[in-house]
Amino acid sequence: MVSYEKINTQVSDKIENPVVDFDQYTQQIINYLQQLPDEVINKVYIQYRIKILLKMKSNPYTKTLQLAYVQSL
Repeated sequence: MVSYEKINTQVSDKIENPVVDFDQYTQQIINYLQQLPDEVINKVYIQYRIKILLKMKSNPYTKTLQLAYVQSL
């Protein structure tokens, strides 16, 4: 016969999501993308487009609101 003790626990510690600071990686990402051949990626306004993309990916706003913002640009 197996007996189990009733465990009564409460979670008091808040688990926080890790925050990735994309700004520190932006220039490195841009440099890597600029090394690709022109046939692979359109490099016109690449720095601006990468910064917008990273802000969108790291932003807590809903996808619909993000899309509306990008379309308004």
